[in-house]
Formats: sequence, C-alpha cells, structure tokens
Amino acid sequence: MTTKTSTDLRLRLKNLFLGQKHTDCSFRIDNTIIHTHKIILATASSVFEAMFYGPLAECDCIAISDINVEAFQRMIMFIYTDEVDVTETTIEDLLELYYCAEKYLIDELVVKCCQLIKSSLNYQNILHALDLAVCMDVEDILKICLNFFMNCCLNCSTFSKIIQKNDVHISKECLNYILGCDIKEQNINLVCLIKEWCKTESQLLGLDCAIILKDLNIPDAIKIDVENMESLIISQNTFRNSRNAWMLCQRTYLRAVRPLFLRDNGTEFTTSLTVDRIVAVKSLIINSRLTPFIRNSPFAYTENINVTIRTSDDVVTSQKFIIFNVEYNSSVCLVFENAMLLSPFVDYLIEFKWDNYTFDNEYPKSIMSLLEKTDLCTFTFDRNLVDSNSIGIGSILKGIEYAVLN
Repeated sequence: MTTKTSTDLRLRLKNLFLGQKHTDCSFRIDNTIIHTHKIILATASSVFEAMFYGPLAECDCIAISDINVEAFQRMIMFIYTDEVDVTETTIEDLLELYYCAEKYLIDELVVKCCQLIKSSLNYQNILHALDLAVCMDVEDILKICLNFFMNCCLNCSTFSKIIQKNDVHISKECLNYILGCDIKEQNINLVCLIKEWCKTESQLLGLDCAIILKDLNIPDAIKIDVENMESLIISQNTFRNSRNAWMLCQRTYLRAVRPLFLRDNGTEFTTSLTVDRIVAVKSLIINSRLTPFIRNSPFAYTENINVTIRTSDDVVTSQKFIIFNVEYNSSVCLVFENAMLLSPFVDYLIEFKWDNYTFDNEYPKSIMSLLEKTDLCTFTFDRNLVDSNSIGIGSILKGIEYAVLN
C-alpha cells in the first residue's frame, strides 16, 4: 500500500507540473520559460527555499545563464517525481545534470547522477568524460572516470583501437591529469594515447612533437617507451588476418628443436635473410609463445617485441610491435609501418628483442629450410647461424610477406 501511495503521489505531482496548474514562479533559459511551484522546489533545495522565501526573495522571472534547458528541465522533473529521464542522454547531459544538482544542493540527484555516469561509461566515451570532468573540476566524477580508465582501459586491447581512431582529442590538462596518477608499470595503451595526442596537437599547433612533449609530465615507468614512440606499431592483426595482395614466402618445416627460453638467451634472438632481387618486405612471420604450464592460463597474450634489421654498416629499421590477442603456439605477423627495401646479395641481420619482464617465456624453434626459391626470387635464411656452425640451433622466423620490385 505504501508503494502504491508513493507512486500515486509522484504521478500527481508530475501531472501538476506538466499541466502547468497553479504555478507561481518562472525561470527563463534563452528563449524558454519554465513555470513551476515555489513550495515544491523549496522542499527539495535549500537554495530554492532561500530564493523564494528568504530576505532577498525573487519575484520576477528568474534568468538562468549557466545551465541548458534540457538539464534544468530534467532537474525540475526529478524534484517533482524523484526520477531521471535518461532517454537518449549522453555523458555531457549527465554531467550537466550533475552540475545542476550541485548548484542547487540536491543531494539525492547528485548521488543519482554519479550512479548513472558510472553505469554509462564505456571505451568510446571515457576520454571525453574525463576531459569534461577535468574542465568542470568535479571531484566525484573525476574519481569515477579515473577508476574506470585505470582499471578497465589501460590494459584492454579494445581501448587501443579507440585511441588509434583518434576521434577524441582531450585537453593537455586532462592528459597531464591522467599522467599524474600512480603509473608504476610500463603501459602501451598509455604510450599510444600520448602518441596520438601529440600527433593531433602537432597538426593543430604546427609544432614539433618534441616541443609538445616538454609540456607533459611523463611518468618514469613509460619514459623510455615515449622516447621511442615514433617507432611503435600497435596492431590487432595476427598472421591469418594480415595478408593482402602481398606474396608469402613460407619456410619448409623440417623438425623441432629445443625452444627459445628467454632466460637462457637473455631477451634476444638473431637470424639473417638474404635475397637475390630488390625486394619490398611488408612483414615477418614468427612463432608465438608456447602455452604456459599454469592452471587456468589465458587463451591469448600480448606480444611486445622490438625488431631491428641491420646490415654490417647500418640499421635499416628498428620498430617496436605491440600485438594484442595473440594465440599461444601459433604464428604472429609483424607488419612494418612502411615496407622495407632489401638489396640483392646483402646479408641482413634480423634481431628480435623482448622486454625483461618476458623472462621465463618460451618460443618454439624449428629447423627449417635455409633456401626458398620462388618464381621471382631466392631467399636465404639463417646464414649467420650456419656460419657459426650452429645450424642445429633452429629459428623462430617462419616466413615473410614480400613483393619483388625488379
């Protein structure tokens, strides 16, 4: 019975407002006038009580200049019905409503807005929400947004896709607020965010990225990655999804050998490649990790590897690859940002280097064909291993994607 009476009361008050009966106060926002009832607003807010019944009570139509019509109407409807209409609302709408609730000291609506904002956050709107919260300097919302960002976004591959779409460009104040949090570990998503932010900021201001970076408070944990972020390549693609119109040279498998155990070999593996024509190389295909012997281990992992290709005289390229959702004991395709040109009959050393935290991971190695001939080109692999009389050591390089240019 109590619930029914309460519901009926809210319905009667709602109809009273919608029917505009017996109104005795008005608000003007832009060209819109909203008629309400003093006593109902005063019972919900001490600000309205002082406005209507205090010593400086206002009698004329009250002008509102810092709130939009939709947010003010939602607040008024909450006062009458104790409900918030969230149909087609955005994060901006909810933040505006939160501002209304704070301004007029409606505590129940403040709590409601916090709950609605928390449930509305997702990978697409979190950066915009953080930026608005920093701009408005609302501590409660900042805590909610930052908690979602730190716990749900920083280590999620989906969020890296959103960053690279570059749909939202946050303010420098917002980025520094994020960077000022407790960042104690390497985080590629954060480096990616800085990279995309600097790229857009550079276009907007016409300044070099190095100058723009000086205004950012980069945490020590990611300083090295930020310094090398221009060579950072972040990808979702594995081998089976990466090929386009390029040709594939896949090495012939002969037999397996002892895996590459990173603690035994430090964090590096080096092999070589020689071609007999001018060749553009789009990507390298390598083995992914062996499944760890851990109960309930994940089905996929994030590959974090730096690849350097050099001749005896010079470095051709050095790029860091971050590839999400890699399946264990499969293949990984490292797609270069720009295809590399290899000259004929030059021995190219290919160095794979992992970060120290990858210690104790294993990569399958195999004895594979040293020579692969296609109709257009001949590829020679692992020449450096043969020259060192270590042919039995095996390799993790399974093949390349290429195009012959002459």
